[in-house]
Amino acid sequence: MKYPNALKGIKRIFLSELLSLFAALTAIPVLFLTNNEENITEKEIDTTMVIIIILAAVLLLMRLIGYILNIIGIHKAAKDESVFGIALLFVILGIGSNIAADIFVNNKSVSAFLSGVHEISDILVTYYIIKGICSLSERLKNKKMVRRGKLLFGTYIILVVLIVAMNLVSRFFGNSVGDTIEGILAAATGVLTIIQYIIYLGYLLKARKMLSAK
Repeated sequence: MKYPNALKGIKRIFLSELLSLFAALTAIPVLFLTNNEENITEKEIDTTMVIIIILAAVLLLMRLIGYILNIIGIHKAAKDESVFGIALLFVILGIGSNIAADIFVNNKSVSAFLSGVHEISDILVTYYIIKGICSLSERLKNKKMVRRGKLLFGTYIILVVLIVAMNLVSRFFGNSVGDTIEGILAAATGVLTIIQYIIYLGYLLKARKMLSAK
């Protein structure tokens, strides 16, 4: 084991992304129940609200633990590869801008700008984590992992562009496209987001195996 700190860090990053995937899956029933309150009878309202509150609390807890694990993991990995240190800076920027967006939620332009900063920060975090793994792969003369890293980020960006495009269509043309189309766009966005997590988790898992090898 040549880079023990990087291995421990990537294990934590992997767990962080796994929790993010579970949080994304948990958000599906929360959104479904929230958007279908009109179809719920008076007898079912109390039960439904309890379910929504429990699921929302679980979702927030998973995200919080995920953030903490991500920060710890990236900081640990940075001890063996400095590129991870850049990712850490963007993690902090992303968290700060996300909190600020919630604070300025009543100011739509400021909130939208800060949300954009958060989303861009997330992309850059992913980029520098992949770049860090590629740097370690080069040191270990694992050209296959380097190629996979480059391919992964290209695929990741394509998925991000598609998700952003569908969110924009839903946000600005939601009233004109109809509820059915809007629902399809929301479902497609959810599917693409889950695919993002899965391919990224697959790469992190391969990185763990590479760094675990003697």
